[in-house]
Amino acid sequence: MPDRVKSEHKTKISQSFLSDMLNVLHKTHHHTLAKSSTEVMEGLLAFSRLESGISVHCSDAIEMQDMSSSIELPPCLSFNLVFKGKVDFNLGGQTLFLGKTSLTEIECSAIVLNKPELMTRFLKQGEHVIKVNVFIEQTWLKARCKNKKDFEIFERVFSDHLALHKWAACDTLIKLAQQILQAKTKNGLAAELLVEHSAMQILCECINTLSVKVEKLYHSKIQSKACQIKQVKSLKIQIDSLLEKPLSLTDIALSLGLSISTLQRRFKQEYGTTVVDYIKQKRLENARSAIVFDGLSIGEAAYKAGYNHSSNFITAFKKRFDITPASLAKTHFINN
Repeated sequence: MPDRVKSEHKTKISQSFLSDMLNVLHKTHHHTLAKSSTEVMEGLLAFSRLESGISVHCSDAIEMQDMSSSIELPPCLSFNLVFKGKVDFNLGGQTLFLGKTSLTEIECSAIVLNKPELMTRFLKQGEHVIKVNVFIEQTWLKARCKNKKDFEIFERVFSDHLALHKWAACDTLIKLAQQILQAKTKNGLAAELLVEHSAMQILCECINTLSVKVEKLYHSKIQSKACQIKQVKSLKIQIDSLLEKPLSLTDIALSLGLSISTLQRRFKQEYGTTVVDYIKQKRLENARSAIVFDGLSIGEAAYKAGYNHSSNFITAFKKRFDITPASLAKTHFINN
């Protein structure tokens, strides 16, 4: 079990207090761009690493400085409820924020890390932030997976590094988070037990909700991929049937209701080549067959492959098949 870590309610929160708590809580490097004696917040700021292995961070504080605070986080799941204010931070090079999106709705968010990442929190002078964060490390959750379904969900949750999931917090979550905030203003066994009990319930509620969201996303991606493959295969059949006609990417994209960039991206993902290169190669293959089986001349084969000049056709043919059209025709004639 991890060592118990606790900070009490402090009216004035200094940079040194903030650094000490974060360093002990996460057992990792922490850096704050402010003098150690500088008061950076005023109000409630509490960190707890509970005996169960869950970490809880809550605040009801006014930020007193424009400053940044950085820490390296381990692979983890972080669940957040922000009741007031805006939480600005940079995580893994992405600038993000958490906060209420409407006057009435309180948002719950889940942040997923499947590898260590640097997080920098930006404080803004005068910002009043009320929030509760429940944090678990990836290893903690994996150790509690008991069956195949648990491990499938675990893998899907952590497959998307730096994923940010958001949903409207239900009344149960809001009440549990408020209980933690209220308990952190008190001392004593009852208050500490209430924090641990509420944190565990928040974790259960959030993991259940996140599991459902991740499952839906997973199956949606599978269905989307299947549709894309079907669409690309349909596209390939359509292109094959039109090889002897003038074709442009614009015409093909319009016929499928796709943009040119989407058409190119999906086709290359499925077949490893661009649409233009595929058409060129298929026309060369058809020209080769026509030379061998239909006895087409080099000029006729060049026209069939879409080349206006035989010299360009011969160069492309030699590059593709490592033999010239004339040599191919001669070999075919001798063999027959």
